[in-house]
Amino acid sequence: MAQINLANKTVSLQEAARLIEAVGTTVTIMLQGEPGIGKSSILKMMSDKTPSDLPRIKSYIDVTNLDLGDIAMPWINKEDGCTHYVPNARFGLHTGAPVLLMLDELSKGPDAIQNMLLPLCLERRMGEKKNHKETIIFATGNLSGDGVGDKLKPHAMNRFTVVKVRKPTYGEWIEWGIANGIVPEVLAAVKQFPDCLASYQDGDSQKDNTMIYHPTRAVQAFVSPRSLEKASDIVRMRRIIGDDPMEAALIGTVGATFAQRLMTFLHVADQLPPRDNYLTNPETCMVPTDPMALCMLVFSAVTWVERKDMDAWMKYLQRFSKEHQALFCTGIWNSPKQGMAATCRPFVDWARLNKYIL
Repeated sequence: MAQINLANKTVSLQEAARLIEAVGTTVTIMLQGEPGIGKSSILKMMSDKTPSDLPRIKSYIDVTNLDLGDIAMPWINKEDGCTHYVPNARFGLHTGAPVLLMLDELSKGPDAIQNMLLPLCLERRMGEKKNHKETIIFATGNLSGDGVGDKLKPHAMNRFTVVKVRKPTYGEWIEWGIANGIVPEVLAAVKQFPDCLASYQDGDSQKDNTMIYHPTRAVQAFVSPRSLEKASDIVRMRRIIGDDPMEAALIGTVGATFAQRLMTFLHVADQLPPRDNYLTNPETCMVPTDPMALCMLVFSAVTWVERKDMDAWMKYLQRFSKEHQALFCTGIWNSPKQGMAATCRPFVDWARLNKYIL
């Protein structure tokens, strides 16, 4: 019987967020994953609600920027003649309310900083200050094999439940990107080159993949969910920046290989039919034959389409391949525009006929 390598068991970012919400009041989860995969965004994913309906205060702490005095300071009580330690207000403990506390990059912190934070993670206190019982605490760091300076001593590691977080798949990232305003050119490039979100841990199959992070290579820009979001911000301003400065900025953000591929998508985008053409003449307007151009049209439509455009757009979309029809319909259904799409009869009819896809 083949053995399962349990050491490589991983969870998605969404699964990690649900796990922390479920057990985080009593168990301190340490999330480990490759650089730039979105660990720091988990705080945004999590709800601030508590069983008692008392909202949690969200507190983000970058441990790499802490000094001892940033955690707590001594205070001498003249009445009892004792030294007490007063926590920094940034941790939110002074409010008496529940806190949703993220200790980002904890495993990169100096030993003294880690030691000061261990009672917070295990005993749920900072100095003499106890946490609210509904406070959630979790930490993040990179994998030791990433070679970026993460370390936790065994006595410290044993205070955490260590969970490995995987990179999002290209489909998961595209769904997130649609909901979070990533420009269609970047979405289409990721769809066309899904191995840009592969992992070096996949072994020999990715050893020649120059788009991704690899600890054995010299320091260089690479594709990650974090760098793709920055690339989107750059592309959004392309009309102001100009092609040459933009390409230079993209190379320094996502690396040369993916930047060059993304520039190709941008040139294709410039050749697409004007929006008014296919909204005014959806049955006769030219339909691109290049799959890259079709992806661009679909992702672009997800970002701009409004209810007044849907009937005409759906009529135009019917002339696309089934794959590209599904790409639009699943994209819009998984976006904040789902409610709008549900009021469009052509979309509802398509969804009814193709419900196996949705």
